[in-house]
Formats: sequence, C-alpha cells, structure tokens
Amino acid sequence: MLDSPAYDTKSGNPFSDRPPTSRRDEDAQMALDAAVAELDSHPPDNVDRAVWERLCSYRRAKIEFEMNVSCHSRCDWTSYIHSH
Repeated sequence: MLDSPAYDTKSGNPFSDRPPTSRRDEDAQMALDAAVAELDSHPPDNVDRAVWERLCSYRRAKIEFEMNVSCHSRCDWTSYIHSH
C-alpha cells in the first residue's frame, strides 16, 4: 500500500518528505529555549542580579509546568488526577 504524498510548503514540492514529528518538536523546543534565553538576557536596571536569576529560574519552571499540563490536558484528565 502506498503512502499519500506530503506537501512541503517551503519547497513547493508535493512529493517531498515531511520532517518527523520528533524533529518538529525539537525545533519548537529550541525556538522556545532561544526566546526564553533572550528574555533572560535583559534584566531590568533596578533588579539585583541574584534576584533576576531566581526570577528567571521560576519562569523556566513555570513554562515547564505549563508544558506538562498542556501535554496532560490532551490525555485523560481522570487518569492524570488519580495518578497524582
């Protein structure tokens, strides 16, 4: 049985291969990490450096938590709640 062709919008070739899901997820994670690193690199003038680093670590933990919640929201909430 033949697979249906994938359409690559960048190349315009309807027969090109799609990138694997893991590669798309990896690319999205790299983009998110770059955006957060950009945010972390510009502390406000009136905030102590140690406090800024702690706030950045809290932000990263919050983003990670939200990613996990998002993942679990696609799953059955009942089984998630009972497991925790």
